[in-house]
Amino acid sequence: MSKAFQNDPSGNALKARYQELLNVLTEKYGSPTSVQHLGDSIYAESQYFLAGIKGGQSFWYSNFSTPSLSVQLGLSADDMSSGRWRIIYEEKSLRKAFDAAKKGKEKGAL
Repeated sequence: MSKAFQNDPSGNALKARYQELLNVLTEKYGSPTSVQHLGDSIYAESQYFLAGIKGGQSFWYSNFSTPSLSVQLGLSADDMSSGRWRIIYEEKSLRKAFDAAKKGKEKGAL
């Protein structure tokens, strides 16, 4: 997770960094599936970009997939004027092992 991009309610600096990271990840992992959705009403206005992200009205992320790895680059908001980018890496074989162990524990506990 990044440092906070503060005093940026429109998310311009945050989106610029997101695009830089998106370019690097695309070069490494191939084309992602991206969602860049602005909410309705005021959340469609640029000055309310982070308010839309914080309120769950807007979404801004890209998912990459390789045979062994899932990667997500996304934006989140601390408040209406500060946001962060985040990159989540997930090893697919470890996810399968975790899910199997979780099911086994749940079955025994219920």
